[in-house]
Amino acid sequence: IVQDVIDGKRLRITNLLQSLIQEDTPLEYLYVTNTNNTIFAHSFTNGFPKYLLRDDYSAANGSNGPSAKYATENGLVFQYSEPLIDGLDITLHLGVNQSQIESSLTQNSQVILLMSSVIVIFSLLFGYYWNKQITSPLNLLAREIEKLGSGKAINQSKFVNSPPEIKLLLQTLISSTQKSEQMLVTLRESEAKFSQLVDNISLVFWLGSVDWQEVYYVSPAYKNFWGHSPEELYANGLSWMENIHPDDKEQVYDDIPADIDDSQTKIITFRPYRVQKLNGDYIWVSAKAYPIRDDHGKVVRIAGIAQDITQYVDLEDTLKRTQKMDALGKLTGGIAHDFNNMLGVILGYTELLQLRLKDDPTLLNYVDEINIAGQRSANLTSKLLTFSRKRPTKLQSVNLNEPIKDRAEMLEKTVTARIKVKYHLAEDLWHVSVDRGDFEDALVNMAINAMHAIEGSGEITITTSNTVLRENDLHMFNLTPGNYVEFTITDTGHGMTPDIRERIFEPFFSTKEEKGTGLGLAQVYGFVTQNEGEIYVYSEPGHGTRFVIHLPQHIKMDNERALVDVVTTGEHFKGNETILVVDDEPSLLDLTATILETHGYKALKAERGAAALEILKSGTVDLVLSDVIMPEMDGYQLAREIRTHFPDIKIQLTSGFTDHYHSDYVNTQLHQKLLVKPFTSINLLRVIRAELDS
Repeated sequence: IVQDVIDGKRLRITNLLQSLIQEDTPLEYLYVTNTNNTIFAHSFTNGFPKYLLRDDYSAANGSNGPSAKYATENGLVFQYSEPLIDGLDITLHLGVNQSQIESSLTQNSQVILLMSSVIVIFSLLFGYYWNKQITSPLNLLAREIEKLGSGKAINQSKFVNSPPEIKLLLQTLISSTQKSEQMLVTLRESEAKFSQLVDNISLVFWLGSVDWQEVYYVSPAYKNFWGHSPEELYANGLSWMENIHPDDKEQVYDDIPADIDDSQTKIITFRPYRVQKLNGDYIWVSAKAYPIRDDHGKVVRIAGIAQDITQYVDLEDTLKRTQKMDALGKLTGGIAHDFNNMLGVILGYTELLQLRLKDDPTLLNYVDEINIAGQRSANLTSKLLTFSRKRPTKLQSVNLNEPIKDRAEMLEKTVTARIKVKYHLAEDLWHVSVDRGDFEDALVNMAINAMHAIEGSGEITITTSNTVLRENDLHMFNLTPGNYVEFTITDTGHGMTPDIRERIFEPFFSTKEEKGTGLGLAQVYGFVTQNEGEIYVYSEPGHGTRFVIHLPQHIKMDNERALVDVVTTGEHFKGNETILVVDDEPSLLDLTATILETHGYKALKAERGAAALEILKSGTVDLVLSDVIMPEMDGYQLAREIRTHFPDIKIQLTSGFTDHYHSDYVNTQLHQKLLVKPFTSINLLRVIRAELDS
């Protein structure tokens, strides 16, 4: 018992004490207190009774009489307390039913008196024989057994002349000792295997009472989950509830059944709840409990298992957010595409009116206002398309430190003198493949967002670094393993609540009321995801906000060349070449043809790719200007057919956004040179002229 107490084997001592309690003996109960003067194990099956609870269990140790007396429904119980080993304060407490003993003594006293006379006479006659034939060999055997207890072997030669009964007893003792030693070795091996299992597994196993008030055993992983030692749980079987998140406690109490149905309850499933560790962090826990029954089907104990599911909860939240943002992206992308087509018509005819109304200042002023409103609307749809990741971009290999340094002065003026901007830019920063202009827009939007979050004076810190994400890092990031450039903006503002943090990337969501459009961070989100990166937000009310962006490293290939925009002057805009315009929007088709014809070009029109191919077969065409998104045959498919059958004809594609449902047909060079809708007549003529002259 002493060694088991030292080893903390509570369950084994509990089983031992319970097995010693028999119905036909006056022994009422047994319990053991440890060196901490607390109850370590007891024989009660329904919990430790309140009348035995004491502040000091060692006060009466070592006395000859009972340490306490209790009047119970079973009679008068005397408690005897005896230390098991000096110096360790490990004490065994026995409860003896004195009433039962006295009753038995009264009933048997007369019989005892009668028999005692006979026994005395018989003992005198038998004493001499017993002393010579039995007592002396037994004393010798007792001394040898004492040696056996100290680890020494029994000297069998001393029993050569002993009676056969003593020899048989000796052989039985030796055989039992050998079996016990073998069982002890097997038990220790089994315990070692069990310890190796529970000490190295990340799950928490526990065994407790039916009333959930006591815990008999809990695995070492409990300390990693709850931050407290198993001993604290043994002392207070409900202490595990103290670390549960306040919002989850009622839920956990509801999941604990008030009464376990012995015939029905097979498993108790707890809804996931949060547990606070010693460092203040919360983890998500999933737990199940299983009733343990005796041979009669009665539930005698509860076993349980708990698992840390924080990683799975985080992944589920990331998946939900990704699905939500993808759905918003598709919605905004579709709206912006259709809106762009209408804006293209409005802006195009506005420019034609500007040319015709030069001599009428009043009407020209009206048209100018329409044009300004149209341009503002075009900027709005551009931001929506950036969020939806469907705006054409000009990718280039960029060291993010360069645009940050170039924009530093402008950023500092934008956030005003009350806010100090700090820079921690890594040397030898890896390149990333992005549209530099889009990155600069994202940088400005994030800086402005940080500025609005700071009341009074404060700081904004911009940081860049190289980082490598490996497989074991991916539970934190929705990325693939590899090299990434990390870009961080941290502010000392008022921070965000979780509900606001969940919505900041949604289009038109703003906490600035009339001061904000709600598209700044949506543009940032679109920029990052369009470039196969990921953005994370860490914020707590009163503790500021940190935006962290990861963009994959770009390794420039030897055969990669930069795409240079062709700059022309207004003198080169006009021409006399034949241009085939292909667009499934009749109004845009007519407008584009009108603009080209106004500037000297011959314009042919087709609303479908198949119709365009028929026109090419029957006439001479210098350039095909085609929309990308069209039914039956999109712009990339049409371009492939033209290059196969009419290799001398030049091609220029135009689109409000890029779509990749025909990714096998996407031509990188054409994709990079896309003319973005809505376009002005000047941009249209510049691009057409540049392509014809290239």
